[in-house]
Amino acid sequence: MNLKQCAHDYFLHKDCNCAEAVVMAANDTWSLGITPADVHLLSGFGGGMGCKRVCGALAGGVAIIGRLAVTGCAHNTPGFGPLCGEFVQQFIDKLGSDQCADLTPRYRTEAERCVAVVEHAAQLLEEHVHKHSLMKGESLHGNPV
Repeated sequence: MNLKQCAHDYFLHKDCNCAEAVVMAANDTWSLGITPADVHLLSGFGGGMGCKRVCGALAGGVAIIGRLAVTGCAHNTPGFGPLCGEFVQQFIDKLGSDQCADLTPRYRTEAERCVAVVEHAAQLLEEHVHKHSLMKGESLHGNPV
């Protein structure tokens, strides 16, 4: 099962919110060692932080980029900001916005909620991780992941 399919399953069948679904799918797909308690750190990002702001699926993707690229602190990880910024821009280019309030009317359905957004976020994350070789055992600055 690829990341997109796994995120779909978490979102629709395991009752995760958008941020949780992307994080849990990445954890399962790439064996990241993220615990269910760790996922609770991202729970508040679902539904655009509960107030239709930044998309939770996007926030979950950025969290996974952090997990893969950062050791120590983000500000001591050369290239980390642009890496996240590129992912966010790809998300905006694909979906038209990074705001839940904009995405919900375009993509949400009664039957499947925002599964299309979750799937797009997961697919973009998978492509981004592979493009930047974040799964080859090294972070951006050469430390083991």
